[in-house]
This record gives sequence, C-alpha cells and structure tokens, in this order.
Amino acid sequence: MKKKFRIFDVKYNLNWIYSVSIEQIKKDLIALEKMGATHISIEPYETFGEVDVHIEAEARRLETDEEYNERILEEQKRELIHKQYEIRTFNKIKAKYNL
Repeated sequence: MKKKFRIFDVKYNLNWIYSVSIEQIKKDLIALEKMGATHISIEPYETFGEVDVHIEAEARRLETDEEYNERILEEQKRELIHKQYEIRTFNKIKAKYNL
C-alpha cells in the first residue's frame, strides 16, 4: 500500500470578506506558513439566495511512517473482524439448512 496524504485544518481567522488589502493577505500568509499551513481552501456556497465564500487554511502532507503503520494495522483489524463475521454468518446458515 502507498502512503496517503493527510489534511489538517489550521485554525486561523482569515477575515478576507468583501475586501482585504494585499498587505493583510501577505501578513496572513506568513502567519499561516509559520503555523504549517500549505493550502488555502476557498469554497463558494449559497444560503437563502445569497452567495458567500468559505475560506480555510489547511496543511497537507504525506502520512508519517508511524501513521502509515497505524493505518495499516487498523485496516487489518477491520478486515479480520469482517472475515470473522462472515464465517459466523456462513456457519449459522450452514447449520440452519443442514448443509
């Protein structure tokens, strides 16, 4: 399996509604980079006929070796639980119909 990208929200007030100076954007970007942000997510949405924009900062990175190993272990545990469930179900059906 390959490592996956992980996305984390970076809590920072991007008050860029309506109008914002380029100087303020620069300051915000510098602060966000210091906090580990790598992307700005800008999503338009509509509420009661009004169009608005949702702006958030996020950090995207490949999972670490430790996170990767934890994810693989969790997936293996889930697969084992699912197989055990299928075997129990199969045995119940087999017993019910004398197969």
